[in-house]
Amino acid sequence: MRVFIADDSSLMRDLLKSIISTIPGCDLTGEAKDSKEALQWLLKQTCDVAILDICMPGASGILVLELVKKLQPDLIAMILTNYPEAPFRKRCLAAGADFFFDKSKDFQKVGETLQALIARFKPAPDAEKQGGNLQANDKT
Repeated sequence: MRVFIADDSSLMRDLLKSIISTIPGCDLTGEAKDSKEALQWLLKQTCDVAILDICMPGASGILVLELVKKLQPDLIAMILTNYPEAPFRKRCLAAGADFFFDKSKDFQKVGETLQALIARFKPAPDAEKQGGNLQANDKT
């Protein structure tokens, strides 16, 4: 499963990379420190899961989510944020987020969720050849 990370905190990116590196079948395929880099990468590359922060330099992670989900509706999107309030959660889920996690309370759930996705979802038969995405429609 190919994972992309977009977060302005290098510490957070490093923590996420550390988690990803311990999960068999889970590979980091890209990362970005701001919304511009995230959009550039996500519009040119494919991945199965994108972990996005809401507050990044440039545009909001929510805008990144909205734009990318229009082009890659099967992308599994995780929001990992310091803004867990209901209006942000509602907006992210409406924009296509599959999961919404509070950095201060739910950080461990990112790894658990990635492991569950690997266990639950299998790529389409020709996904490896064509770079297809995993399928998911659960929203947490």
